[in-house]
Amino acid sequence: MQLSKNKMLLPLVALGILAASGCASQQTGNPATSPAPVAGSNELSRYLNSAAPGSAATLAQTPWGNNLTVLANAPYFAASGRTCRELEVTQPTGSAELHIACKANNGDWTLTRPVTRLLNR
Repeated sequence: MQLSKNKMLLPLVALGILAASGCASQQTGNPATSPAPVAGSNELSRYLNSAAPGSAATLAQTPWGNNLTVLANAPYFAASGRTCRELEVTQPTGSAELHIACKANNGDWTLTRPVTRLLNR
């Protein structure tokens, strides 16, 4: 009986540690510690502010290169309280990558790690 309690306790302790470390690393919106805005792409920011869900546009400059097609999925509210959008960025060669951009309190869009996508692998 004692052995089965220990087997249950270890995963619960590990889950608690992971949850606590995730909360401790959450950013508070302080400009000194917030992620930088989407670098060098006012065009991308304008697009993310107004794009209809599922629409695509070819942008002259993006953080991933020039003249790339960016498809923006529907905005959603993340656990951080920010509005985010999943992006599919297609290179001229046809290869595509998924990225996440979230809107900061000051209105700038920032690139964010796709945490849930990492868990689904």
